[in-house]
Amino acid sequence: MATKSTRDQSAAGRPESEDDPFDFTDIGATYVQLGEQQKALACYAAALALYQNSADRAGEASTLNRIGVVYVNQERAQAALPYFEQALACFRELGHMHGEASTLYNLGEAWSELDDLPQALAYFEQALVLHRRVGDLRGEAHTLYNLGESYVELNELRPALAHFDAALPLYRHLGAAKRELATRYQIAQVAAALGDLSRAQYEFERVITMATATTHPHLDIYRAAFDQFRRSLR
Repeated sequence: MATKSTRDQSAAGRPESEDDPFDFTDIGATYVQLGEQQKALACYAAALALYQNSADRAGEASTLNRIGVVYVNQERAQAALPYFEQALACFRELGHMHGEASTLYNLGEAWSELDDLPQALAYFEQALVLHRRVGDLRGEAHTLYNLGESYVELNELRPALAHFDAALPLYRHLGAAKRELATRYQIAQVAAALGDLSRAQYEFERVITMATATTHPHLDIYRAAFDQFRRSLR
């Protein structure tokens, strides 16, 4: 959490200390939350230079990853790739499996944004192995979900369903209700497309119940999809 002095300085876009890369990183993260992506990039670039000058490879890798994520947020996935690739090399050099898994996942997202789904799948699969190895359940769940989405895009519905099914109990265990709801919605749609109508109806009903209880912003979309599904049964 940022200190008061750091938060005060972030409003001006400059850290209290000009030689502490963490200050730049902290302010950059604040700008990301505010949607100020270009300002975030400027702060991360300053942090990166300081980490590189001090030969702090862990800080360098983390900042490279952050820069890549900002570029993906800006829908500039091609620009993100070299940053993720450099981060991946650093994390592997350090033997930092958490960082390596996160970067592989980010590479998968970048390639997915670029519509190269075979590349995305390859990176997501590598990320999944490492998330499981280090016991990162949240990372494992997110990766399984993205694998499911990728298979849907490829119209390979059975592997898509298998990955959504694997993600669902993890999200429930983590208490990630919004992610659970999104996963159930994906399962409902895929099950319907595969002709498993009872499973589809069950998941649609769970989605509507959960979305109604939380006044979910996509409730109308979920209801429309469920209504369309029920009409298809007549």
